[in-house]
Amino acid sequence: YMAFHDEKELREVILPSGLIEISALAFAHTKIEKIIIPKTVQSIGYAAFFNTKSLKEVIFEDEENSELTTLGIDAFASSGISTFKLVNDVDIVGMDIFHGCTQLEEITLEATSTRYILDEHGVLYLADGTTLVYYPAAKTLTTYDIQAGTQKIDDYAFYMSSNLTKVNMPSSLTEIGASAFSYTSIQYLVIPLSVATIKASAFLVASSLAMTIYVEATSAQAGWAENWDYGIAAVYYSPNWAYDAFGVPYPL
Repeated sequence: YMAFHDEKELREVILPSGLIEISALAFAHTKIEKIIIPKTVQSIGYAAFFNTKSLKEVIFEDEENSELTTLGIDAFASSGISTFKLVNDVDIVGMDIFHGCTQLEEITLEATSTRYILDEHGVLYLADGTTLVYYPAAKTLTTYDIQAGTQKIDDYAFYMSSNLTKVNMPSSLTEIGASAFSYTSIQYLVIPLSVATIKASAFLVASSLAMTIYVEATSAQAGWAENWDYGIAAVYYSPNWAYDAFGVPYPL
């Protein structure tokens, strides 16, 4: 636990073969630049590499035979990684392991993955297409269409995706996770009538970037968190808004 936490001069560590666990906060707030994770590691704990801005490479030794089964909450959050491979189909749904990774542009999967798929833009979904797990924050797209059939946007899915200015949601969507769109450059969002759950601070941004929300429903729904709209510039419910000739919503 916290083995090298806050060691400011730490740049490199060689982990021993046979290591089973990297504990919570083990390398958090260090300046480590590269880590090779032995294939025997089964668990990487809570915030193990949190706020490692200098970390550029995470290499899983003998990745096809990796024994990793657990990635803790915030495991690599706010690190400097630009690519990451999900080995052994490890479950990261709801774990926020990449939030604040503003340099992360590419996630890769095992060829044999049965848990996940990547869409044509490299956005991570569960294999059945029902959950958008993570949109890599450093992607250069300005507009993104969430796949038809998606029912859930995971917590922190678009967090700090600063290049995005527009995201289109499908009519199949039922849940928007906590901080899912926080600190993006999205100018407005249209929330489909199908959305029954919105978690806390889903759209929180800096005041200078505050987005406008257009809601197809006539009021907030029972399953929406009390502070779902915290930090939003304005909210317009039906029938108080419409689309213009170019398909852009505007208040009436």
